[in-house]
Amino acid sequence: EACDDACWRIEKVPKVCRLQVSVDDQCEGSTEKYFFNLSSMTCEKFFSGGCHRNRIENRFPDEATCMGFCAPKKNTEPVMLSPILAVEGMTITLLAGRIANVHVQKL
Repeated sequence: EACDDACWRIEKVPKVCRLQVSVDDQCEGSTEKYFFNLSSMTCEKFFSGGCHRNRIENRFPDEATCMGFCAPKKNTEPVMLSPILAVEGMTITLLAGRIANVHVQKL
């Protein structure tokens, strides 16, 4: 349905976080880095030699930086609508300027 395309949009994972990581990078001085695993939606540790420093890659210095940049932000605060405002198909503005079309039905 039309709502499937417009409703409940999840913030996109940035493009760099969707790139494959080069884990076979075996240069001198390997260091611990983190990459965002799109399948598990978590950051995972790997060792990088840094051979390809000029390329934009899915590699971060620590897990917190990786998750902060790559993980989709979750809206933890509930959105409450007054019954008077609950009109089928109305558009509401959520936190951080995000917009969603909601389908309201009687319980």
